[in-house]
Amino acid sequence: MSSAPAGGKPDYALCSGNGLVISAAFSGAGQHACTVDGADEATVSVMHERSTSGPINPSPWYAFAIQSAASRSVSLTLDYLDYEHRYTPYMSRDGGAWTKLGEGRIDLSDDEHLATVTLELPAGVTYVAAHPVFTVEQSLGAARALAGRHGLKEVDYGRSAEGRPLIAFEKGAEDADKIIIALTRQHPPELPGTAGYRVFLETLLAEAPEGFWDEHLLVAVPVANPDGVENGHWRLNIGGVDLNRDWYAQAQPEIAALTAHLKARADGKRAVAMFDFHSTWNTVIYTPPFENASPDAAFLPQLKARLDQPGCSHPNWKPGHRADSGTSKSWGLAELGAPALTVEFGDNEAVETISCTAAEIAREVIAYSRR
Repeated sequence: MSSAPAGGKPDYALCSGNGLVISAAFSGAGQHACTVDGADEATVSVMHERSTSGPINPSPWYAFAIQSAASRSVSLTLDYLDYEHRYTPYMSRDGGAWTKLGEGRIDLSDDEHLATVTLELPAGVTYVAAHPVFTVEQSLGAARALAGRHGLKEVDYGRSAEGRPLIAFEKGAEDADKIIIALTRQHPPELPGTAGYRVFLETLLAEAPEGFWDEHLLVAVPVANPDGVENGHWRLNIGGVDLNRDWYAQAQPEIAALTAHLKARADGKRAVAMFDFHSTWNTVIYTPPFENASPDAAFLPQLKARLDQPGCSHPNWKPGHRADSGTSKSWGLAELGAPALTVEFGDNEAVETISCTAAEIAREVIAYSRR
């Protein structure tokens, strides 16, 4: 973002008064209402998207802009309604460089439905968000830059419910014996997972030895839920569905297109590994049982042994398989025979730790594939 998050939403104020204007007129902005409560006080309600499948996961994404007529201190209250505070605010003047506020600056109500923080606002626009905003446009821009450095091919494999292109990036021989799959942003706010996905790919592409891509095909999907990302959703697509519960039903166009593309690309190949990058409260890796039907089941204990070594985050491991879960992990094992993993990085995990863990995952893919 050179100057501000990209546009794409109606350009109107959510509320204004006393020299303050609060709006959500940019890509990735959250679902909000607000009031200016006094000379230097404002309340922003943090609301989730429409759900067609029951209660929504508590991932209360917020992103909005505050325009102030002059430099001032403002007491801002985030009202989560029936949900609780989770994400510490970040602030940015230009939508590009973000600063995380200290936890000690947040005053929580007893039920944690309200979070109040004093913001030192300069004159002009300040962006406030649960994580640094990373739009569809930015995500694809970063993926194209990576593709340019490492010779990946951009593939349009379908359209979202709102008509946005569904894009994958691929590298390797068409007649390769093995396939590696990586995806992220099924759940829009889970940006630590996206950070891990990007380091995983960069490491895999930079460190793969000569001849590796003669034997392997990589399929990487940087934004699996572009409508959710664009519209500032907590978890769901525009149809109100959790895409990571739709992998068997394939009722949503994003997953119907993605599963068809992956099956076509994996045809006749051994699926060495499939990674779906997310984030949650703490770093955890969900896997099939270590003894499973995949020809590459041995990858799982070998990856665990690598990550158990000193140096990175030491994630919790949660093996298991539910054939009816509708997740990418269960589908990858059942349909592709892949030791499919859901890699979840902690909300507050240090960038350095995420990078270390993601890089080691990539290195184990390389090491395992050469054994």
